[in-house]
Amino acid sequence: MASNSRKLSRLLGTDTKIGIEDVDATIPVGVQFYDNDAALPADGGVVGAKAYTVSEAKFYFWNGDVWGPLDIAEWEAPPSFSHVQGNNYGYFAGGQVGFGDPPQKGVNKIPFASDGDAVVCQALRTTTVLGEQKYSSGATSDTHGFIASGENNKTRLVKWAIVSENSAEATGATMGQTIWQSVGQSSTVAGYVSGGRDISYARSYIQKYPFAISTGTTNTVGNLTVSRLYGAGVSSVTHGYTAGGTLPAVPTSSNVIDKFPFASDGNATDVGDLDRTAWRSAGMSSFTDGYIDIGYTNNSIQGAINRFSFASDANAVFQQNAIKYGGPKAGTQSRTHGYLAGSNGLTKEIDKISFVSVSGTTRVGNLVAGLYGGTGHQY
Repeated sequence: MASNSRKLSRLLGTDTKIGIEDVDATIPVGVQFYDNDAALPADGGVVGAKAYTVSEAKFYFWNGDVWGPLDIAEWEAPPSFSHVQGNNYGYFAGGQVGFGDPPQKGVNKIPFASDGDAVVCQALRTTTVLGEQKYSSGATSDTHGFIASGENNKTRLVKWAIVSENSAEATGATMGQTIWQSVGQSSTVAGYVSGGRDISYARSYIQKYPFAISTGTTNTVGNLTVSRLYGAGVSSVTHGYTAGGTLPAVPTSSNVIDKFPFASDGNATDVGDLDRTAWRSAGMSSFTDGYIDIGYTNNSIQGAINRFSFASDANAVFQQNAIKYGGPKAGTQSRTHGYLAGSNGLTKEIDKISFVSVSGTTRVGNLVAGLYGGTGHQY
């Protein structure tokens, strides 16, 4: 019952094995013993109360409404997914549908449960604020998708309701740096914008905005080790990663993998290299690894997917080839697969790769229209 384990870990403030040090002072630590399930009280009292029934040998956790059963193995089991893996749908937003065209206003939606073509979220189809963003960076909270720093509006931060799909709006905040062609990362409480370019070209800024932001400007909280644009962003539970990108001397691309913490503000560190230099790339995040779909090496079109571990700092390894070469694509992910959509040539293809095994890239459907320079989100 991974879902109960996840609820328990969220309430107690930990994503791993639960110990005394993980429990908030307001949550009762002691376990009450009962003869059997029938003896459990109808009201568990304080949220976080714990019980053990001897005859069934089960732990129970009171969530405020019901007792949720957890056996010993489930009590200690860590989750196999994080806040950046969706369980229902993937979304591709912003971007443009034709070279020289204005940014598109719609949001394409795909189900993770089955393969097939994308559909347009109808309520967001003509939303003006989403129609001003291309070559942007994306982030996702539990309730909203965020799009930051588009080429057409370089300081705007917009959000759209990712669960209800019925509203999009400017957040009321602006970006502290005038940047586009950057990449995005997501913690559980904040979005990040790293790298990108301004009128003077490549920059190394790491900008941060809380998902609850409604006014003011984003903060620059650190710098990448190398100034670059058109990289790829991925997120672990604890860190954001920026991989590859174009250096100021175009078209000289980078192979650097930078890592920065979510828990505290600060500069990134160089923790490894891709297996080749890369730009116009896309990122996908599993629970344990980052995946980078490499679009180009300098002026040479590529179709390679690299993988690197979140558990240790090391170089990436070649994972497999993509079906569609080039970029920039938009990437998103479920708990078991990564998804890539769009590319140079304004293509519509949607491809997926497995996080569980090296089984090649599979063509699973098409976008409603070609997409170039969009962002990926998930729910």
